[in-house]
Amino acid sequence: MPELLWGFLKENAEELETHFRFNKTHYKKTVYTNKIVPFIISIKDHYHESKKHFILRKMDYIKFITVLRQIAKSIDVRYTNELSYDKSNYEIVYCFYK
Repeated sequence: MPELLWGFLKENAEELETHFRFNKTHYKKTVYTNKIVPFIISIKDHYHESKKHFILRKMDYIKFITVLRQIAKSIDVRYTNELSYDKSNYEIVYCFYK
């Protein structure tokens, strides 16, 4: 499962030297390019049966981040979140460390 997470982040997030940054803009881009559904299908077999409702429901940014955080936690990947403020709007940006 680690290769699925790293492959998705490498393709769809901003890669920095020590971590990947994933924000709402990256999420919207993955929805537009239709990369969410193939990713969900690829992780479906690896997901615990009692947690599958997280990946089977209609996705939005917060719900998808929950899935990424669950995967990161299950494979012991450290992640943090940062609050970004732009034009009177707050946005949570997640950093997944390599």
